[in-house]
Amino acid sequence: MYRLADYFVVVGYDQEKERSGTSQGKIIQRFPEKDWDDCPFTQGLDLFCQPAGWSLSTQRQQPTFFVSVLTDIDGNRHYCACLTFHETVSMTSSKPDDEDTDDNAPIRQSLMFAPKTIALVSKLSYFETFRNCLGLIYTVHIEHMQFQLETLIGNILGCIQVPPPGRLTKSQLRGGPQVRFSIGAGDRQALQPALSTTIPVTGVAVAMLFQQLGINIALSLFSAAVTDHKILFHSQSYSRLIEASHAIVSLMYPLKYSYVYIPLLPAALSEVLNTPTPFIAGVHSSLKTEISELLDVIIVDLDGSSIYIPECVTIPTIPEPIYSRTTQALTMILNPDLLTSDYAFTPPPAKTSSLPVQDKEIRAVFLRMFAELFTGYRSCLTLIRIHPEPFITFHKANFLGHRAMVEDDFLTRVLDGMGFGTFVAERGPPFRICDTFDEVYATYPETLKEERNGPDKMPIHISNLAQQLYINENPNAQPYVQKIPKPTEGAYSRVHLPPFPIIDWVHIQEIIDEGVAKKSVKSKFSSNKPHPSRIVPMGPHITTVADKMHILNNNARRLEVLRNCVNFIFENKISDARKIFPAVLRALKSKVARLSLTAELAYHIQTNRAMLEHQQFDLVVRLLNCALQNDSSMDENGVAAAILPLATSFCRKLCTGIIQFAYTCVQEHAVWANQQFWEATFYQDVQKQIRSLYAPQYEEHLYTEKELNAPASPKEATERGGSRKSSSPLGSRKRSMSSATYLKPKEISALEIAAEQLRVWPNLTKAEQQEMINNEESTVYSQAIHYANRMVYLRVPLDTNRGLLNALNVEAESTSNSNITNSIAESDSIGAESGFDEQEVSEIGSAVVRFVARFVDRVCTESGVTAEHIRALHQMIPGVVAMHIETLEAVHRESKRLPPIQKPKILSPTLLPGEEIVMEGLRVYLLPDGREDGTGGNMGGPALIPAEGAIFITTYRIAFKGTPCDPLACEQTVIRCFPVATLTKEKKLNAQYLSHIDQWLQDILQLRSCTFQLIKVGFDEEVGPENVDTFRKLLHKIRNPVSVLNTFAFTGYQLSQPTPLQKHKEKHASLKGFAKKTLMRTARKAGIKTKSSTATRKHKYILPTPPTARRSGASSDIVDESEIAAFIASDPRNLEKLAERPGYRDYQRLGLGTLNFANSTKLKSEEFRISSVNASYSVSRSYPALISVPQSVTDDSIRKFARSHRQHRFPVISWRHSKTKALLLRASGFHSKGMMGMFKTHHNTPTGSTAGEITSTSVEQEKYFHAIVAATPLAMGRIGSYKDSKRQLVTGSLEVGVRLSMKSNGSIEHPEFVDSSVQQGLNKAALYVLGEKTQVKNIKADSFPKCEFIPVEFSEVRHVKASFKKLMRACVPSGPLSDPEHGFLTLVQESEWLPQLQNVMQLSGAVVDLLDLQGSSVMICLEDGWDISTQIVSVAEICLDPFYRTIKGFQALIEREWLSFGHRFTHRSNQTAANQASGFAPVFLQFLDVVHQIHSQFPLSFEFNEYFLRFLAYHYVSNRFRTFMLDNECERMEAGWLLDEKTKTSKIDGAVGGETGFTLRTPTTGPTVWDYIEKYHRRSPIFCNFHYVPFEGENVLRPNANISNLNIWQYYISENLAYGPSFDLEIVAKEIKQEEEQELIDGPAQTGKRRLINACYDSVRRKEPDTFTWSMQEINRLQGELEHLPQKWRMLWDGLEHAKTETLQRHMSISTKQSRHHGRTIHKRSTIEILIRGRMAGEAAKTFGQAHRFEKFDYTTPTYCDHCNHLLWGLVKQGIRCTDCGYNCHENCAPAVPKNCAKLRSVLESRPSSVSLSQSAASEPSTPVADISTIQASREMYSQFSTTSRTAEHRTHEGYLLKRGALLKGWKQRWFVLDSMKHQLRWYDSVEDSSCKGFIDLSEVSNVALVRNVQGVPKKTDDNAFFEMKTVRRMYTFCGANAESAQEWIEKINGCIQ
Repeated sequence: MYRLADYFVVVGYDQEKERSGTSQGKIIQRFPEKDWDDCPFTQGLDLFCQPAGWSLSTQRQQPTFFVSVLTDIDGNRHYCACLTFHETVSMTSSKPDDEDTDDNAPIRQSLMFAPKTIALVSKLSYFETFRNCLGLIYTVHIEHMQFQLETLIGNILGCIQVPPPGRLTKSQLRGGPQVRFSIGAGDRQALQPALSTTIPVTGVAVAMLFQQLGINIALSLFSAAVTDHKILFHSQSYSRLIEASHAIVSLMYPLKYSYVYIPLLPAALSEVLNTPTPFIAGVHSSLKTEISELLDVIIVDLDGSSIYIPECVTIPTIPEPIYSRTTQALTMILNPDLLTSDYAFTPPPAKTSSLPVQDKEIRAVFLRMFAELFTGYRSCLTLIRIHPEPFITFHKANFLGHRAMVEDDFLTRVLDGMGFGTFVAERGPPFRICDTFDEVYATYPETLKEERNGPDKMPIHISNLAQQLYINENPNAQPYVQKIPKPTEGAYSRVHLPPFPIIDWVHIQEIIDEGVAKKSVKSKFSSNKPHPSRIVPMGPHITTVADKMHILNNNARRLEVLRNCVNFIFENKISDARKIFPAVLRALKSKVARLSLTAELAYHIQTNRAMLEHQQFDLVVRLLNCALQNDSSMDENGVAAAILPLATSFCRKLCTGIIQFAYTCVQEHAVWANQQFWEATFYQDVQKQIRSLYAPQYEEHLYTEKELNAPASPKEATERGGSRKSSSPLGSRKRSMSSATYLKPKEISALEIAAEQLRVWPNLTKAEQQEMINNEESTVYSQAIHYANRMVYLRVPLDTNRGLLNALNVEAESTSNSNITNSIAESDSIGAESGFDEQEVSEIGSAVVRFVARFVDRVCTESGVTAEHIRALHQMIPGVVAMHIETLEAVHRESKRLPPIQKPKILSPTLLPGEEIVMEGLRVYLLPDGREDGTGGNMGGPALIPAEGAIFITTYRIAFKGTPCDPLACEQTVIRCFPVATLTKEKKLNAQYLSHIDQWLQDILQLRSCTFQLIKVGFDEEVGPENVDTFRKLLHKIRNPVSVLNTFAFTGYQLSQPTPLQKHKEKHASLKGFAKKTLMRTARKAGIKTKSSTATRKHKYILPTPPTARRSGASSDIVDESEIAAFIASDPRNLEKLAERPGYRDYQRLGLGTLNFANSTKLKSEEFRISSVNASYSVSRSYPALISVPQSVTDDSIRKFARSHRQHRFPVISWRHSKTKALLLRASGFHSKGMMGMFKTHHNTPTGSTAGEITSTSVEQEKYFHAIVAATPLAMGRIGSYKDSKRQLVTGSLEVGVRLSMKSNGSIEHPEFVDSSVQQGLNKAALYVLGEKTQVKNIKADSFPKCEFIPVEFSEVRHVKASFKKLMRACVPSGPLSDPEHGFLTLVQESEWLPQLQNVMQLSGAVVDLLDLQGSSVMICLEDGWDISTQIVSVAEICLDPFYRTIKGFQALIEREWLSFGHRFTHRSNQTAANQASGFAPVFLQFLDVVHQIHSQFPLSFEFNEYFLRFLAYHYVSNRFRTFMLDNECERMEAGWLLDEKTKTSKIDGAVGGETGFTLRTPTTGPTVWDYIEKYHRRSPIFCNFHYVPFEGENVLRPNANISNLNIWQYYISENLAYGPSFDLEIVAKEIKQEEEQELIDGPAQTGKRRLINACYDSVRRKEPDTFTWSMQEINRLQGELEHLPQKWRMLWDGLEHAKTETLQRHMSISTKQSRHHGRTIHKRSTIEILIRGRMAGEAAKTFGQAHRFEKFDYTTPTYCDHCNHLLWGLVKQGIRCTDCGYNCHENCAPAVPKNCAKLRSVLESRPSSVSLSQSAASEPSTPVADISTIQASREMYSQFSTTSRTAEHRTHEGYLLKRGALLKGWKQRWFVLDSMKHQLRWYDSVEDSSCKGFIDLSEVSNVALVRNVQGVPKKTDDNAFFEMKTVRRMYTFCGANAESAQEWIEKINGCIQ
């Protein structure tokens, strides 16, 4: 029996504490005053009586009632029912002590109302009864009823006793009377306990929670509670908080919430919310501002029906299909009309259940959900002890594995929680009291099966279960009318209310004592017994949960192959076993196959030790390792547990007395380091032993089994005996299949035995009970000894000096480690004398001892092993480890003597002529990287990788050649190689396990090439570490030669071995060289060696940054130009020979001068001339010897104004338009006037120069520009060969393009409102100079009339380097992609490679339009003039001139623009050791990619094919040809490559020999790529584009540069594993020849013509040639059969007759015209935008920095997307449109649209005439348009749209700050804007600037603080105004205007980051 209440407490407002400034309550009285023995009084009760705090009020408040939950130190919950009312108190006002007081002044008093609480504390949760009792006490007090309060309180505490839940009489279960009582106030009350103590009582709390929050939020809240998250409710109602918290806890039934549970948390205890443990708490809404800073707490607003989940919290979802089934059932209960709302004939509205019934229905749904979630849990319970108390554990891994939920986060967290641990402890015993959950769990599979067959049965089942829950709370259906007196309405507001009296505690104590003495009520219920215990139903077994259909279908054949392989092994048929061994390894990926393997191996163990031969042992070990490798460290399938006894049984004999067991070869798997695995496996074996201990007492099932196994007839006996010839467990399972159904009910499990033992336990004598306890304890102890030995065997490694570290790594983290084939062994000579060193034991075995000791402590303590036995185990473990380590020494020694396994023969690679092997092949395994091709995975095809072979280093390549490890593909050869010179990164990786060979590869190298090749190899165990180090050193030595003369291109003329790395010589390194330099200078000074000031004066030039990398070598020797000039002048024909090169001959074709230097008269009559001013490379070392300049420009003028450009690379004419006669010039950027510019100016200026000479430089530069302008027909009004009408059409077409492109682009819809200067620049400029922004802005435009300087944006070399690295990682990833969202296309997009190509194409397109349409000349002045300038000029010439689209023309283009004009190939490609630090910069590759993009858009316009571009992309970095070596023409002239001299001096840095640094060499010119291409082009059409159609006349290409029109080059992602890269044609030819010879020897493999082609292995181009190639091959074959001489392919091709076609005239449709016109204007748009962006300045430039305001728009006419140029039309292809400027685009294109909104909406509305003008221009694009310069811009309208500056920004704070730079530490003033919306701190040049110069992401900011004593501060700054901002990347330093400004910035920034 229980007391109704334990304590009665009166709590009031503490006025004494109020005077001290604090408001709190105090306990006035408590009854009884002495604590109960079984229930001590809870301290701090006053805090829970007023959770929001004790405070006075000015008005009376209504009485309130709520219940707080208190938890004692033992975790028991006590319920505190509080009734609060207010009493009048008088408050006396007082003055502070510091004020003057007047003694005669009256004292002011005021009436206030103080709260007072009467409370009942009880262990029972009868909330409504507590409300009635407290209400009666308050009513008697306030109504002055004739009852003593002492009597009422005494009766509640001592006289009323109620039975606990579940102890009801049979009459009550049938609906008998409730417990009725009265507390003595004329009341009649009834109390009804619940039927079950384990089922919570909710009333309507759950239903109210779902009404408040809804289904989705309630389910999320439930998932958070059951997965141990922190949950905090807040509401204005205390009762709602209590009900919501109780509802969530009740929904978790059958689990119990074991963490902190405070439904009403007092404000004074709010620090509890910072606890790291989970909790469920509730606070009043008045405190919600104080809980907003909680980071990991889920906050639920009950009043607002919302939930807040922090970003750092992830709530796992309920697994499917349980979640869907639960949601459907809840919807059917709470919103039944939703399921029938779509019916054609609406059924009558469903009858809504009452709130109590609805509450039980919701609980029934969750009860069913737990029954389904825990299905099969009882079969995963492990019985450890039965007596004296049952101890049961749960095998979590087994449960998750059979449920296929190992990766399910929700179920894993539930099983790991404390609630489930309590669940197992309480519900695990098989003999106990059962409740509703046990019944639902046992029958739920059948219930679910019925519902699947009939969905209409689910509501019935839920209703029946809800009825059971309702009866549990309301077992008595008879109504009882209670009588509870209540106060009159408004009684609390009476004026004169008496205070609550002081209770007589003596009277109450007497009543309590009297009530306790009476035993009448207790005796009445003494006969009532609790529900009897019974055997708990087992429910479904875990093995019946998984679906077995796929197992039978997929694994039948695999199991048969597995059984045959095992039989072959034990029958010693090794060859037969090896044939099917790969199939068995693949089959072991299935868990069924792994378990079957353990059963098959166990069948072949006849005794405790199975001795095997060496080959048998190796195969068995490989099978075990494969099974363990495919399983996880959790061992959810029980594979490792099944392998444990096998590993200690299989063994082999190494020599006399030394035996090696199988466990020695499987010990390195992570599962052995998992402590949970050892515990679970130990408990499983203990359960088996406990079952066998008691099984003989229940032998009835054994006789039944024998009877059922007896054959019924001879026929049946024959069938059983012949079911399997070779005995095996699989056969026994098949044999017993028919009797399994009958045997299953008779099998007695361990839990059933335990249930029976628990039932008879009370009837046993003490001796029998003690005997059983001792037997069980001995069983556990023996198993602990056994497992301690097993753990020592599997944890101590073979090589204790090396292997122990791997074992410890496994213990620290569960990652895969090295698997050693031969490991620990066991010897028969264990008892022999040992020389064991104790110190060695302490160092090696201590880790193993600690691991085993932890295991012993845990399992023995939980299993009830005695302390003596545990102590004995701890004493035994070190000795076992010591003896085992001693035994390993001999085993390790003998295992090394085993004969090695025969491995495949190493295949030698095919070599080029002159190529030699530097290092013989090392046996390696080619490992798969991130590419799926060739792995046989999702891409299909054979598994070519991993492959076994060898890796070689030759003088040219790194080559791997081998065969696949997969036996199905082992007949093929795999080759992966790349030139050594292309190696960009070599990386050593961690050890990796290769399952194909069952070996751990310790040394793994990853070699990455800039040709998009990746070789990832793991060295075989036979390759020692010293060989690996030698390989790496030699690789770096060959990769980084001292000079280009040490590369493979010159291997035929020097030693093939690589030259050792040497230190570079300094200036005048030798005495002889120093003497020569000194004598030469002395001779010049003496006048012996005279020379002119311009030609023979000595100049010293050193190439720019990096200075040490200016040439192929590492030296920075000074070059004397006089020596080069003397050499060229020694033979007058040298210049003529040089002029015969293709690049120079092209000048004459373009009309840029005559190469005939003898005919000077003709030269002067021409407009341009070929100047030899740089013949000695004295003007610019990186320029060609011959350049084209205007006839009027003298050589002296060139020498002067060349200084105004970087590297003296002055503007040179590169190309001339044949029709418009416009010129294309190239140069480097102008010298800036900054600090570096000053250095360069002083460096390049002679010693005696004056300011006048510098001024003359500017004058000469202006003259040169005037000459270029004069040579442009547009400037002189000349049209060239055009007529006036045609010229007007040409110029007008660009103007029309201005209007149309601007309108379609949306940047400027009305060009008449653009600044007139802009429009004049677009029309009247004869020369456009495209330069850098920082240089162009310093140029005085007035000095250069008719010239327009346009600043452009381009990608610098550093950006190209970074982009190329990302592109290589995307195309050739080193490993599988971990994040599926970051796939291949996403990585390519993040590399920004395609936008860089787009930028080059757009700039080149602008050049094309200016030259071709407008007739203006263009000058490219970017960077140093040898990277981006070369790209733009080359691409523009290809688009403009069809000649460059031929093979000869492309060669001339490369020779002139890239080689002659000095692209730094050696520096950019890192060809020598001196250039390695600069990093690989694929500038030329980027150019080839652009050409490839143009080639793909115009496939008929190029004579060469795409393979030609791939060939150049491969060999420009391969160092096979000299063509792309050295940095300029001067260095190639020094090397003797240009004049084909046979014996000449060459001055190449780093060359050895020669006194002056010159080396007299034999022919060292090396081969050129053009000779190679020409030779093979004559032989075969390998470089020919058969679709090429030569055009006569002008054919200008205008490719589309949008990202959507660009594609990824197949060169980046394709490879050929059959022969390696196909660009070394000799190697491919030899490989094909060897393959054909082998086919002749072996015979044809296939009789038909069908071939299987693998894209990554075969060359599709060769296997499936195009029609033209195949036809020519067929002709050659027929000529050979007819014995005709073979005819060259070119003669055949030229002899073909072109098909005669008639020209048909057709009229184009309107849509076709519009489409073609749109295509033409696309190219113009980017040109106009580039020009306007560069021309506009000030306010007008801001229009290009504004974001668009897009809205959805339905297009009714064909409209094109202004971003991707695809169609926008119709209901399907809808788009969005800017409301300000009319920009149209797709929704997917919107993020990539530039922020260049013009915002001319107001102008558009006020100027309708402009619209009509623009529309007319659009409708008639071919009509000549007036000059744009005649349109006057409206300044007033212009100011309207330009006043808005950065209106889209959110500015939290802004102002000027001084910012210190990162590089030079200089201070510069910037305008900073703090944006709290975007979480950024941006800076601009000024307040008017609209372009953001940079930003700091505030999410990366860790600290902002003031800083003092800053070094190098500007003058007149406040020392207190400096502050630092620390981010994850760097430290920023700022300076404010003053200290106040700096402090304000710090506060604003801290407010944003906190």
